[in-house]
Amino acid sequence: MSLQQPMDPQVLRHYRMEAEEEFPNDNPALALEKYARQYKIKGIFFWEDGKRYLWGPGQYFLIRPVLLVDLKDLGQCEIRNSNLPREYIDHWVDNRKYTIYKREPTLAIIDKPKPFKYEFATRHPSYKGWNVPKEHSRHFLKFPKEIQRLIFQFALTVETPYMIQPQTIHCNWRTECQTTSYKVTEIPRSLAEDGYQSWCAESFGLPYLGLCQRRDMIGLYTEMHDIERPKIDSTFLRASKYFYGLGNEILYGKNEFYFPIVNDYRHDSPPTLLPNLTVHRPEPIFKPGFTTEEDFLQAFQDIQLQILYTQLEGWMYYDHFLRFLHTIGTKNARLIKAIRFEGVVKLHKNCTRDRCQKEGCNDDLIISIEHYLPFIRQFCLGLERLSIHAHSDRIQANAVMNGLWNPNPNGPNTREEAMTPLLKKLKSIDSLKELEIIGDTLEDQEMGFVDETVQWFAERAAKRKREQREAYALAQENKEENEALAEQVREENTHCGFCGEGHVWAECWNLCSFCGGFGHFRKTCSARLLAGDTNE
Repeated sequence: MSLQQPMDPQVLRHYRMEAEEEFPNDNPALALEKYARQYKIKGIFFWEDGKRYLWGPGQYFLIRPVLLVDLKDLGQCEIRNSNLPREYIDHWVDNRKYTIYKREPTLAIIDKPKPFKYEFATRHPSYKGWNVPKEHSRHFLKFPKEIQRLIFQFALTVETPYMIQPQTIHCNWRTECQTTSYKVTEIPRSLAEDGYQSWCAESFGLPYLGLCQRRDMIGLYTEMHDIERPKIDSTFLRASKYFYGLGNEILYGKNEFYFPIVNDYRHDSPPTLLPNLTVHRPEPIFKPGFTTEEDFLQAFQDIQLQILYTQLEGWMYYDHFLRFLHTIGTKNARLIKAIRFEGVVKLHKNCTRDRCQKEGCNDDLIISIEHYLPFIRQFCLGLERLSIHAHSDRIQANAVMNGLWNPNPNGPNTREEAMTPLLKKLKSIDSLKELEIIGDTLEDQEMGFVDETVQWFAERAAKRKREQREAYALAQENKEENEALAEQVREENTHCGFCGEGHVWAECWNLCSFCGGFGHFRKTCSARLLAGDTNE
């Protein structure tokens, strides 16, 4: 039976032509249905088991008052929904447009149960299988801890070659509008020659199917939606302290965190308008002389106390790595196992618009990591893997090629000269087990000078592991000897010379109940007699 299609005739004609070309052996109506089913064409009905089906728009699950947003609207600053009141106000300050929300979403708003129609529309097909009471034998808390960890790992981690790029800087300048969030970035297997940064991957996981029953003039039909959720969703960790403790260890310990080097210029380190209508943009450049112990101690204290972000110095406020430490706190920083930094080993010192990018170059990778080392030693006590993606300085390379490069007599003139001092300083990270350093490509022949340091970390990790095994074997041997001695005492019916029980005196735990001393009981304790205690 031919289906009535409510689509625009001109658009429908286009799909009919493509369907007939794709399925030439079928009649036009059947070809259109097959085409709509196979390619998920929105707005075209097709038959399935005697029922009408139709693909609706894809939907993205947001932790917001509005849960369902069309994919075409993603990335917009405002919530496009005519049924909702305007939730933000635009302000013009210094010829820049800023957006301030009337009411920032709090955890109380986010955690508030959503209307049933939204909950039902985004419900996973497995909902009936796991939504059971605590008394049920299949309840989550009754699973073995290993199974719970595996389930948490699916929700909280991304697997290699993906890594997490935290975005901890909030900006409401409409040109560079961004909120605190994260990106999922892919480690490139072969780097493009003109690419400076790792590839950005989708932050959404595999979609699942959502079904909605609807009605039109003909009767009932089923509308299908691809519902996309983030690859990582940690909101459920607020459900209980148990979830929080178990999940945090997985979230920070099982993911690799990626940090590009900061750019000091306005579009990469943008201003934001505070609720009091003052523009906040602290100077992002590292302050001169940031080498003293007092400077580091003050920075450590700011992170430990998690002071208000508007009170941070500019070099901390805009730095991706330091701002991340300030956001997550010292307890979570100790759980981090893997970090990756990416940037350019700058050999040219003065950036100009003629030879550099319009907004200028990012900070030097080497100087930045040298400033990070004290913070890593102080807070990232569990760091085991450090990856450094060190790009060559193309501005310097072009200047050398054109004969315009003047070697710097006081500074490094090659990537090897710039990185050699850093390689020595990296050895001060006591917990580090694995070091990875790559250049412009994974097969960069100019990076051979790092092999010795990389091997040093591998050998140190192997040595420590070997020592741990030997210490464990020795402890097991001593344990077996002690057990054998105890068994011998029991067999020989050995008695303690002090208390008379079946053990040697060196293992006697029968101490004086008054002073805790060995070799006498309370009745003959001199300390008790001196204290005037007459109770025996």
